[in-house]
Amino acid sequence: MKKVFLFGACGAVAVLTAAGGFVYYDRAASSTESLCSTDLSSDAAVLRNSDVVALVTVLGKRKLYNETVEDSDGVQVFEVRTDSVFKGTLPVQTQITQSTAPTEEDNRLLEPGSQFEVAVQQLPPGRYAEGVVFPDAGEGTVVFARPAKGKAAAVLAEHWKAEQTKKYVEPACNDVVAS
Repeated sequence: MKKVFLFGACGAVAVLTAAGGFVYYDRAASSTESLCSTDLSSDAAVLRNSDVVALVTVLGKRKLYNETVEDSDGVQVFEVRTDSVFKGTLPVQTQITQSTAPTEEDNRLLEPGSQFEVAVQQLPPGRYAEGVVFPDAGEGTVVFARPAKGKAAAVLAEHWKAEQTKKYVEPACNDVVAS
């Protein structure tokens, strides 16, 4: 009788372990991915969703990465001088990348010789985006760029400091894919 009970108990443990392992394996194989873009709808959102916010002077264009000659979308590498940093760190002179695709009003394409307020998403060296490698991508990718229009660094610093105190609520993202 003890052998039957012991055999039955061991069998039950084996079945439960196998079932638990399958559930764990099945859960690990599934994933959820958000298709929502980064919220840059306000300066408070820009601060929250970027690694660096700075005032830079664009010194010049460097390499342009394009998939085809006819393709107007690409990635431009820019040489910039950091004039002032409002969030994060950025070297005094560095390279940053920016998509050449048409953008919204508060995300202008950088222009050599001009000053811009920029928000930068920093990535490992040589990366423009997840899985996209450019050897000279520099310090990161510009996600927001606005002409400084002659505003003094001190005035811009006060503006960004005030934005830090504003309450920011991440908008709901309902555009999710599960696999």
